[in-house]
Amino acid sequence: MNGTGGQWDWDDFISVRQKDEYLENIRTICDNIPLEYPPDKTGHYANDEGLNKLHAIVKELREEKG
Repeated sequence: MNGTGGQWDWDDFISVRQKDEYLENIRTICDNIPLEYPPDKTGHYANDEGLNKLHAIVKELREEKG
């Protein structure tokens, strides 16, 4: 989300099933965000509400790790 990932990092995350059920659920949610929150600007992944959802997921993951 902050532009530090490699060219294919997001594609790899979205495309590869996770063995861990919790992470697989997160992956599925992230994969569906553009369907639930369609982008309103060309080249964007989702609209502002969808991006807020992604930020909330990142925050949750960081808190789980912490």
